[in-house]
Amino acid sequence: MLTTDYMAGYVLIDVGHGDVQRVVERLLQHPNVHRAHALLGPNDIIAFIEADGWGEFITILDRYVRGLIDDRQIRQTETRLVVQSTGTGLKRAAGPTPPASAWVFIDVGVGDPEPVIRKLEAIDGVVRAHGVIGPNDIIAYLECHDSDELMRVVDDQIRALPEVVRTDTRLVLMRHARRTSG
Repeated sequence: MLTTDYMAGYVLIDVGHGDVQRVVERLLQHPNVHRAHALLGPNDIIAFIEADGWGEFITILDRYVRGLIDDRQIRQTETRLVVQSTGTGLKRAAGPTPPASAWVFIDVGVGDPEPVIRKLEAIDGVVRAHGVIGPNDIIAYLECHDSDELMRVVDDQIRALPEVVRTDTRLVLMRHARRTSG
């Protein structure tokens, strides 16, 4: 059950003809944006936002993210709300993003995604997985040492879970795409 003192979500961003790296850097200037990565896939950027409640979350989306649209830096966004009963968010980490990082959008068969999330988070290379509201059931973030390891994690471990019916893997393109601590 969601509490009123925590809200999180993913924002998928289409930049259009804008400067993707510039938008990533601007997103990371906001203290509630914990990750922002340029992607290889149908969206240009994914950002993870945490807030102290629904009101703050909506304010961030309305004033900060919509401000990027108003400034013509981005074309459109899609939001996936996190549905989470246990665990923590995806906090900022220091240092550059590892050379092989990806976001995996996962569809599971019918039922509660929470047991699948626990299985995913037990896999080496899976930093965090969240159940979300939207066209996918789970979004997982992976960091691996190289592309071969990333492929093994996705193909041999995530897709091998019997509950997983479909995955959509979106590679992170730019390495300087998360806020450093401090």
